Amino acid sequence: MFTRDEQVDLLRLARRSIAARLEGVADPARGVGSGPGDRVLAGAFVTLHLHGDLRGCIGYPWGDRVLREVV
Repeated sequence: MFTRDEQVDLLRLARRSIAARLEGVADPARGVGSGPGDRVLAGAFVTLHLHGDLRGCIGYPWGDRVLREVV
């Protein structure tokens, strides 16, 4: 569905979004873009690891929002 570059971009966005939430700063996903996350309705699920250990999971399973907003 996504190219390798698009996958990397979405992963980078997910990491920045989590960091922003933890730091209490503006959400980077709210910016206007032109990547795959701006034109696809989808859910998302992310597993969180620290030093190779599973620390948790977060996600939004419904495909009713633009992917960039979900991430």
